[in-house]
Amino acid sequence: MWLGTLQVVEAIGSTLNFKPVFEHPGPARWGTILPNGTHTGMVGRISNDEAEMGVGNVFVTEVRAQYITFSIPYDYERACFLTPSPKEMPRWMALTFPFTLYVWLLLIMTVASLVVFVPLFGKVMMLEECADDLHTFSGTFLYITALFCNQATILPSRTPMQVMAAFLIISGFLTTVFYSSNLKAFMMVKVVEQPYTSIRQIVESDYDVGGFSDFWRAIFSESSNENVQKLGQKFFSFFPDITPHLSRVASRQVVLLENTQHLTYLQESYLTNRIGESPVRLMLEECINPFGIGALLRRNSPLKAYVDMAILRMREAGLVDKYFEEVLLNGHDKGHSLHDIEYDSEEAATDQGVIALTLEHLQGAFLVLGFGLFAALLVMLAEVATALCKRRNPLKPKM
Repeated sequence: MWLGTLQVVEAIGSTLNFKPVFEHPGPARWGTILPNGTHTGMVGRISNDEAEMGVGNVFVTEVRAQYITFSIPYDYERACFLTPSPKEMPRWMALTFPFTLYVWLLLIMTVASLVVFVPLFGKVMMLEECADDLHTFSGTFLYITALFCNQATILPSRTPMQVMAAFLIISGFLTTVFYSSNLKAFMMVKVVEQPYTSIRQIVESDYDVGGFSDFWRAIFSESSNENVQKLGQKFFSFFPDITPHLSRVASRQVVLLENTQHLTYLQESYLTNRIGESPVRLMLEECINPFGIGALLRRNSPLKAYVDMAILRMREAGLVDKYFEEVLLNGHDKGHSLHDIEYDSEEAATDQGVIALTLEHLQGAFLVLGFGLFAALLVMLAEVATALCKRRNPLKPKM
């Protein structure tokens, strides 16, 4: 049922002076169309004169309007997705976070270009600096790298090299300041991967898409959006109960498709812990076209004009939103929970709220050190192997 249905019906009854008697439409809920043309569920019961009015999470569609009469919508809902929350990125990757991929590529190209340009510039100008420390590519590479890390020790004595070094030092200083400042920020906060913000990302992911009924398959097939059409290939129906599949969303297995208020209720009531953390995220950036939700009446029912007037007054008074908020508060008070969902809210922090850096935060620096030692060992082994080969196969003097 739509969240706040009972309050809506009771408000209509109070306005029209009747007391509603609620009956569940059965496992078929609002129902589907059978091959013989009849309709089951709530729509079927009203069209067969077994009930006077039906109210629930029933979207206003042309197909259903062939069996019953809809009131004016008391709410408009978009069909959105409940996706797993973005995962936290590994701490060792924090060293790469301050710059984007394109900035890193530009820095690599800049260093590589300078390693070639500086020795050539020195040889053309016949500078003394390039005759010793900067006469090799390896020496120049260390010099350029030290400049970008504010650690250079070579002080040029000739004006051309001084001018070049001055601007290189300034460039390296700015790069280092930007990098170190941003690195501190990433060290102190959690960094997560990019969330899902489009239907295309969901289509290209490994997630299946679950919906409350096969109603969505017709929406997918009739859509002009290519990505929405492809959702039909990943779709499965979890009719009639959605609750068992909530843990699958939290454990990053599926994505749920439903109207926004229903997904908000599920997230707030079942998938949010006491401090407001949730393993799922409501994706609102791109949703499927909105649907009106109205009361179901018998065909040509004389009650339609009165029900429409009551709903219009509720909408103008903001009661529909108020009913939804009350349902959310009741859901929190009931303390719904899924026992197989775990929340990790433990963080190292000081009394001032500043996160103390741990080995996990600094593991990137130790990884760089380890990689450097391993690379040095490989180079040493290569040199030893080369020396042994030369001893075994000495060059013969030419006759």
